[in-house]
Amino acid sequence: MLKKYSYWETTDGSEGSLMEGEVPHPQAFEPDAKIIWFYTIQAETFEEAHAIHNLRRGFSPYYPMGEPIECTNCENYFYLGSGECFCGHRSV
Repeated sequence: MLKKYSYWETTDGSEGSLMEGEVPHPQAFEPDAKIIWFYTIQAETFEEAHAIHNLRRGFSPYYPMGEPIECTNCENYFYLGSGECFCGHRSV
C-alpha cells in the first residue's frame, strides 16, 4: 500500500526531515520562515521514500540503517532502522 511522505525546506535554512504524511501547515515554522519548496513522495516504505528523495536531490544512494530482519508476518526482509515491512507490519 502506497503512503505519502513529505519533505520541505525554508528560507531560514531549516529543513524538515522526510516524514510520513503531509507537509506541516506554514504556521508551524518560525514567523520569518517561508517555504521555498516542498514535495511529496508516494512509496510503500520509509526506505523506498528515502531512496527516491536522495535521487531527486542528487545525493548519493540511500543506505538503510540497521540490519535486515525477517518479518514475522510475511517472511520478507526489512530493515530494523525503520521497523516497517512492505506488508505493512511494523516491528516494535
